[in-house]
Amino acid sequence: MVRCDTIEETDDNKRRLLGIAKEAFSCDGSFDWSDVYESVNELFAGDDPARIADAVHYGSYNPTADWHRLDGYANIQSLNDRELLEEAWDERRELTEWAKENEPGLLEGLA
Repeated sequence: MVRCDTIEETDDNKRRLLGIAKEAFSCDGSFDWSDVYESVNELFAGDDPARIADAVHYGSYNPTADWHRLDGYANIQSLNDRELLEEAWDERRELTEWAKENEPGLLEGLA
């Protein structure tokens, strides 16, 4: 079984951890920070234009960012790939615990 303190800090492992976070979010809504979109068009599909304008105005929108998500106030937050992978790394203990309890197969390849 994988222990989070033995996981090597590599981009590959961070991407695996991000994959666990996305799987957890799709299953039970946990790790909502991983609910990201590459395109703001996907993020705001079908939304009211006034709500989109507010989300951009009050948020931290960067059109050149790799990822976009909504923060706790439903404002847009843009971030780069490195920031998202660091969040996954910072949450590795919780992510490995979730995977052990729910999807042990997702831990394969982490070392």
